[in-house]
Amino acid sequence: MSERTLRRIVLALAVLAALFVVVQAAEFLAWRHGDHGGGVGDAIHRLNTDTITSMSIVGPVTAPVQLRRDGAHWTANGFPADSATVTRLLRAAATATLGPLAGRTTANHAVLGVTDSFAWKLTARSAHDSVSLVLGAPGNGDPGVYVRLPGRDTVYLVYGQLRPAVVNPIAVWRDRVVLHTDTTRLATVVFTRDRQTYVMQRGSRGWQGTSTDEPAALKETAAVMAELAHLEAMGFATDATPPRGNEVRHVTALTASGDTVANVELLGSVGNDWLVRVAGDSQVYVVSAFDGDRLSPRREELLPHH
Repeated sequence: MSERTLRRIVLALAVLAALFVVVQAAEFLAWRHGDHGGGVGDAIHRLNTDTITSMSIVGPVTAPVQLRRDGAHWTANGFPADSATVTRLLRAAATATLGPLAGRTTANHAVLGVTDSFAWKLTARSAHDSVSLVLGAPGNGDPGVYVRLPGRDTVYLVYGQLRPAVVNPIAVWRDRVVLHTDTTRLATVVFTRDRQTYVMQRGSRGWQGTSTDEPAALKETAAVMAELAHLEAMGFATDATPPRGNEVRHVTALTASGDTVANVELLGSVGNDWLVRVAGDSQVYVVSAFDGDRLSPRREELLPHH
């Protein structure tokens, strides 16, 4: 090999090395300025904020969800929101981190689940800003989701729990607590079931029937107290979900002074579950058959000695 040829090879390698440095520097500067192939990184950075005042979620098959901050609380489509579900979303937004580039063209969108017909769209708003993301399929390996911006082609993997925190129907976003009672205040519980009315009251040795000092069944009493303390619905009834059957049950809990602290009506079954209404609340809830039976046990189960 001649000296002239060797010089040309060295020069060519030097040019390639210089081009590599330039490309790497350009990519680094783009990363530093939040470009990230379509601004996904910048959007994730703007999502990492505790000043979010509202969020909208539009899924491919479920009804849209509008979350709004109302003072210290949140609402979901105008109803009180489940605080744990909202907190999970805010935490997921605050801890999301940008991963590697997953696709540059629309040819990859179907595989990555970011097409308009499959993806979920999240829009978060603060007092002076808003950011929208299109969330696709779960990422491979580490927890994550494929993300692009609306109207953009580039797709990135975003690490974290953003997708499972977003993809929920409205029933999950709403507060599903039916009852929250301080059972230490209770002195009497009145049941109506199977066309019978029966009562248990708190005595010196615990819960018992009214006509004898024999105690109420411990297991059933504990179940009633647990459901009165915290009864949570599976969902919410609509005008299109009429109850099946004619059975109606009532459970009324009173204090020693006779004040009613819980008045529950089990309206009838829907599938294998119960439609439930509480005095003072116009909402009709769907409660599992398991919880409904624990709240309103049969007389012979609760008071076996009567």
